[in-house]
Amino acid sequence: MPSNLSETRAALGSKDKDRQLAFYIAKAKKYEAANASFQTDWMNNLLCYMGNQWSYFKGVREGIADIAPFGQDSDLNKWKVVRNITRNFITTLVGRFLKDEPTYDVIPNSIEPEDLEAARTGKEILSWWSSRINLNSLLRELLTSVFVFGTAFVKVYYCPSGTKSAKNPNYNPEDANSKAEYEVDIPDIKADVLLPFEVLPDPMCDSPDLDRCQSVIIKRAFCVEYVKELYDDEEVTASSSDSNTLMNSIASNFRGSTPSNDMVTVYEYWARKSKKHPKGVFAVWTHDRMLVPETDLPYNLPEIFISKFDDVMIPKRFWGGSVTTDLREA
Repeated sequence: MPSNLSETRAALGSKDKDRQLAFYIAKAKKYEAANASFQTDWMNNLLCYMGNQWSYFKGVREGIADIAPFGQDSDLNKWKVVRNITRNFITTLVGRFLKDEPTYDVIPNSIEPEDLEAARTGKEILSWWSSRINLNSLLRELLTSVFVFGTAFVKVYYCPSGTKSAKNPNYNPEDANSKAEYEVDIPDIKADVLLPFEVLPDPMCDSPDLDRCQSVIIKRAFCVEYVKELYDDEEVTASSSDSNTLMNSIASNFRGSTPSNDMVTVYEYWARKSKKHPKGVFAVWTHDRMLVPETDLPYNLPEIFISKFDDVMIPKRFWGGSVTTDLREA
């Protein structure tokens, strides 16, 4: 993303910012509507996995999940079995996948000494990074999500954890503008599991293959203060309709508490390179602000840099099927 976001936003006129915001809000609503029919199945799978098989998900009202016990509606007047084996089944299934430590290798391009050394170094970096991100815990979360919902994603991204001083190799003491040291970012590579509620694929995508998807919107809820700092924007605010994702509201339902009002939903738009946009498209916004105005794809990374994992692949459908759905409907 642009190095100085506040300057980038200031350079964009208020009319252009309003136009972009309206355009992307409308696009997000279109993407959400195309995926809404799958949310009922995902939420009921989650309820069953959490031991609430006596409840069902009716829909969303004002951003909050509407959950009711079976028997209240005539069209859903049935009770789930008392013995719930879903969690035990999935926990056992995940344990089988993780009984051995993950292994990986780096293949050199040739047998030349420098390529062999690069491959060895790469393997050491992978080993360090897997420990750094707690790979085993990440895989456990990913596999559980895949078996509960049918599809889950992993997002790997660059996130500087601060700055440090570094010596300037091109320092020239005779040049008044040359500096002996300069500030550099301390790199940090992170990986997050994304649930299907947080990923909105292009409504025109009719393939399980993410590479066939022309664009994706990533939708995640964060603390307002975190977003202010991350995007250098002190005017970020929460709203009642934006403060509660489905996941937040269902968790609050089980705790018997009110969802936090100090949250804001952040939308990221990623579009592949095309004839109209040879460098792709990237934008970030909330319910009332453009955090990153429309720009080229960042970082020189792959075009859509999330990875998709399915439990049961269904031809001609983006979303995968789930073993939890089969257990719940048995």
